[in-house]
Amino acid sequence: MDSERKPSDVIRLFMASAGIFIEGYETAIMTFAILLLIPIFKLQENDIMITILMGAFLIGEMIGMLIIGWLADIFGRRTIYIYDMLILIIVVAIQIIFDNIWIILAMRFLSGILLGADIPVSNSYIAEIAKKDVRGKFLSFASVADNIGYVAGTIVPIFVFIYMPNNYELGWRLMLGTPLILAAIVLYFRLEMPESERWEMVKGRLLGVEIIKDIFKGLAGKFTIINSIILFLYVMVTDSISMFLPMIAEGIYGNNVTNALLAELSGLFLTILALSSIFTMFIVDTTGRKSLQIIGFVGIGLFLLMAPYLMPLGVMYLIFIAVMMEFFNGMVGTTTGIFPAELTKTEFRGTTYGFVSFMGNLGSIVGIFIIGLGTNSLGPSTYPIIFAYGIIMLIGALLTLMLVDITNMELDELFEFKMKLDESGEEL
Repeated sequence: MDSERKPSDVIRLFMASAGIFIEGYETAIMTFAILLLIPIFKLQENDIMITILMGAFLIGEMIGMLIIGWLADIFGRRTIYIYDMLILIIVVAIQIIFDNIWIILAMRFLSGILLGADIPVSNSYIAEIAKKDVRGKFLSFASVADNIGYVAGTIVPIFVFIYMPNNYELGWRLMLGTPLILAAIVLYFRLEMPESERWEMVKGRLLGVEIIKDIFKGLAGKFTIINSIILFLYVMVTDSISMFLPMIAEGIYGNNVTNALLAELSGLFLTILALSSIFTMFIVDTTGRKSLQIIGFVGIGLFLLMAPYLMPLGVMYLIFIAVMMEFFNGMVGTTTGIFPAELTKTEFRGTTYGFVSFMGNLGSIVGIFIIGLGTNSLGPSTYPIIFAYGIIMLIGALLTLMLVDITNMELDELFEFKMKLDESGEEL
């Protein structure tokens, strides 16, 4: 591509983050679409199909993150970028054309693979194009895009529940079909995106099998494992609670909450999450990733420990707990998206990020099954789980102490420094 036509770093950032925005939307939307699919396909509240539908996209994401992040290290970031959006357009179109629960399930799974691929590829690309003094902001923007996608995933449901409350057939198609338009726009602009210059410099240095082995070796391997455990625990807690929150609220407060109210409240919670992640984005390069992640984990943990005692007192207490949790959630959600991109090497950045993200989604699946199948009914029976989740978040804060903050360092600089120390016989 001619240098005069090369998009600016900001434009490349927006296009890299656009797929993550769609992923956030797709993750959030099923929470509300399921409320329409249940009566259409005559599902029971405890039907296993509900849990499968809620989890199909996340299972697909796990595969996309794990396999296609690795392929991006072999074939390049740009190639994966273009093909995943092209195929996503086809998949979403099939999903909304056919009135069949099994087709919806299959297409949700495929959408998960395609958008799951975008997460490690996008964050690797962003880390590699960003200058060190703004790299935290750039990587944080990917998390902001994800959170804004979550918020967008509540706007269409609010519209549907208010203006077409009885038109379930059109309602679920509007909810699940919106990514069709978004993916087409993203694909158009991504065709003009150049390849990552850092990847161009190291491509071919490692073979496919060597890449997989190296993500678990040495200092980079240590960080791969720690980040994987942290993300597993974090996503297990936050995803399962957010996805089941409408049903938990119905189980606690009964008819005092309507579908429209639940959508509006979820929009409020996710807006707080987005604002918190934006706030974190602006201070992450000065305050540091590590401090913010610890503060976030402690905040989430404390409010989860209080939740079982406050939620039974009324819906206003639920709102208070959720708002405060989302504020701290914005910090953790942003920094956990930075560490896996920085504490690894360019040769296998996509593979490492894909594996860590895979572990996060595995945690999400585990969390869904813990709440969805681990209780007799949603509502008060979830209180012991919520309390246990609070303890897990405090463990996340302790694990974060084991990470290294490379704010204002170049990518790969930590590992080059470690290699020099090894050669001199010194310890890091």
